[in-house]
Order: sequence, then C-alpha cells, then structure tokens
Amino acid sequence: YLCYGSEKTLWQKWIAKDTPLTAAFNACELIAIQNALIILGIDRDASAFPKLITHFEKKGIVLSGYFGTAPRAIKKYLLSRNVIVEKLAPTFENIGSTALQIVMYQNTKKLKDGIHTICVVGKKEGAPLYINGKPTEDSVPLLIYNIHK
Repeated sequence: YLCYGSEKTLWQKWIAKDTPLTAAFNACELIAIQNALIILGIDRDASAFPKLITHFEKKGIVLSGYFGTAPRAIKKYLLSRNVIVEKLAPTFENIGSTALQIVMYQNTKKLKDGIHTICVVGKKEGAPLYINGKPTEDSVPLLIYNIHK
C-alpha cells in the first residue's frame, strides 16, 4: 500500500490504531493532481502516482504529511509540468466554472476532518462534476485553481 508522509510508522500507532494507512488518509491533494494530469493527458501510466508521492514527500509536505500538501507546492509542481494555473476566488459559484479545477475546502462543522482537496471537471446541468469528494452545505471553499494546458 502507499502512504504519504515521513512518519508512517508513528501515524499507524497513534492515529490509525495500527490500521494500515493508505494515501487515501492524507494524500487527497495528490489524488486530485493525478486525476487532473490524467484528464490533461499527462502521466497516464501506473508508475505516475508513486512518483508523485515521492516528489511531494521531498517538496511540499506539511508537518510530515499529517496536513497533506502545501497549496503553493501544488501550483509550483503543476507549473513545472507546463500546466497553466490560475487562482480563482474561493466561492461556491466558481467551483466548476471552468473546465478543470483543483479545489480545497473545509467542513466548518467537523474541523477534525481537516482540509479536503478534489478535482472538479466543469459542470453538467448547472452542477459541478466532482472527482474524489464533494463539498457539503457545511463546507467552505478555501482555494480554487483553474488549470489547463
């Protein structure tokens, strides 16, 4: 299994109660990035995601990975892959307003859930199309990156 962060053993003991941790625990940013890259036609092979984890463990991890990935590191990585990144105002109206986005949001009622990052692929019938999660009415958008080639 793949886990994101430099303190994997410690996390398994303290946080996961010896349950194996996977990237689903704290790598939503990387999952969103990988989904976006696939949609853009970049990094479609099976080795791409482990390489992405390795890259961000060296450049971009926050607090040994417990808090995922720094937003600035996401932008810097995408730019290094020749992806254009434009920051939009973090409003619900802007989610899905462009063809491909990386969106960070937080549930205001469950702060312990932390920040979640998703890939959004435009709108269908007025509603955003989400990959790897969906904000609720208790969520607040924190960051929206419009991305394209």
